[in-house]
Amino acid sequence: MSIKLSFLAFAVALAAGCAGNMNQHMGGRQQSLGVVNFGLQTANVIDPNRNNVLWTVLDVPHRSLQFERSGGKFTAEFELTLALRDDRGHAVQLVDDSRMITVDSYDATQPDTVYARVSYFMEAPPGEYKLEAMVTDRVAKGRGYSTQPVVIRDLFSSDLTLSDIILVDSPPKEFPREDQIIPSFRQRFNTTVYAFAQARHVRAGQRLQAILRIGNTETGNANRAEIDTTASQETVNIVFPIPPAQLGLGRMEISMTIDSDQRTVVSKRNLLVRWANRQNATTAKALNDYLEPLRLIMTGQQWKEIKNASPEEQRRLLADFWQERNPDPASNANLLEEEFYWRVGEANSRFAWGKSQGWSTDRGRVYVVYGQPDEILRQYDRYSRSIEVWRYEEPAREFVFYDEQGDGRYHLIRQTNANLAATGL
Repeated sequence: MSIKLSFLAFAVALAAGCAGNMNQHMGGRQQSLGVVNFGLQTANVIDPNRNNVLWTVLDVPHRSLQFERSGGKFTAEFELTLALRDDRGHAVQLVDDSRMITVDSYDATQPDTVYARVSYFMEAPPGEYKLEAMVTDRVAKGRGYSTQPVVIRDLFSSDLTLSDIILVDSPPKEFPREDQIIPSFRQRFNTTVYAFAQARHVRAGQRLQAILRIGNTETGNANRAEIDTTASQETVNIVFPIPPAQLGLGRMEISMTIDSDQRTVVSKRNLLVRWANRQNATTAKALNDYLEPLRLIMTGQQWKEIKNASPEEQRRLLADFWQERNPDPASNANLLEEEFYWRVGEANSRFAWGKSQGWSTDRGRVYVVYGQPDEILRQYDRYSRSIEVWRYEEPAREFVFYDEQGDGRYHLIRQTNANLAATGL
């Protein structure tokens, strides 16, 4: 049985009997369109050869490709084209390449976590460009496409400059290696990651202050870290650790600010988080991110007990709650728990309104409990205000949401299943 179905069964059982209340750049990141999925990210940096470049990293998951069995092994091959175009549409940089992948077993062709990576340092004068990417599966003949705007700045300017932020899985000694870069499609974070950027034209001997802010773009809540040091040379590599505890669920903005000699520069990038290891939730805010959505699936008594407990007791009750519902108690991973918080993160990124987190809105609550609808119909009233009808096939459900004020805040106005009344839906 799939995790989606397992979770739905769990959710329906809770909804029927509980008294609880149901009151996605490096500098640029882009997912592809088409049959072949791939991740694409860019960063404007100074490369190890001291060139001002657009570092372009492309990741193709194995499961997006068709493998052929040959001689006891499995082989796939893809072609790729990258075009960096100026405002007139002229290609100032063009890359045509291909890769062959050989693995020993069929299992190695399937996981989302296994991918083929290619990267290029693309050179062009400072300015605004459009980066086009196309990947073609040479076996299945399918294709994937991606287009994104990119900016190359003059990092050799005499002013204080800061490169784009790169996320890596371990602290780089100097310049990050290609294999340290976190793939753009990763949205689950169980271990510490690191934010890297280059500050240039820092005056040696001057004080340098670096501040990293990690905030939820929907709610504005943010964590903050600081580095205060004295620059020993003109180029300073800034590295901040980001433990999972600093990551909320949903769309996050990572902002790095550098101050030196009364000069200030800022670099930003976005990150979509659908799962971050709750065991590392050491701060009250991080712990609260994991506790609050549980009111959707806990009984009234369970919620009252965990809400009124001390932080230490809350962590124990949270661990016990999910361990009792682990589909595979012998495993360290709890796929049901991950699915729940994955949906919370997705709801936060799709349904946030004002300062309200997405999971707490009417559409968000339904999404967390029942997942992605099998069908969404959109209608309009005579004032052009939107009505959304969500339909689920198994279990059969229909929810109707109305944007009564025309401001994007949808309210649940009708549902087909009376059993959900107990949950407040």
